Amino acid sequence: MPTLDDLFAALAGTVRAGASARGFEERPGTAEPGPFGARTARWRRATAELALAWDPREQWVSFEFRPAPERPPAIEWTGTLSDRYTGRDVTEADIRDLQGDLQRILDAVWARDAR
Repeated sequence: MPTLDDLFAALAGTVRAGASARGFEERPGTAEPGPFGARTARWRRATAELALAWDPREQWVSFEFRPAPERPPAIEWTGTLSDRYTGRDVTEADIRDLQGDLQRILDAVWARDAR
């Protein structure tokens, strides 16, 4: 059975694949677990930033694309795990569902970024 680390690694990998191809560099050390297991990963290219975060208390993952640090996010997404999630029983289906939703958001980011 996948763990929360597996879930976050899969979602970060989804972002990483597209971000790297577009010149974004991952900020070092950002994916390390924080308080209560919170995780954040960030990528930057010039002033544009991508951020992926896991909030274990609310049990959601969020993604933001900011074209510049001082501007509000141009694109945001929040995904939640199923109601039965307890922190121990994430499934492959949960990971696939969240990856699919995140990929659709990333497609919008990449289309906007290409303009």
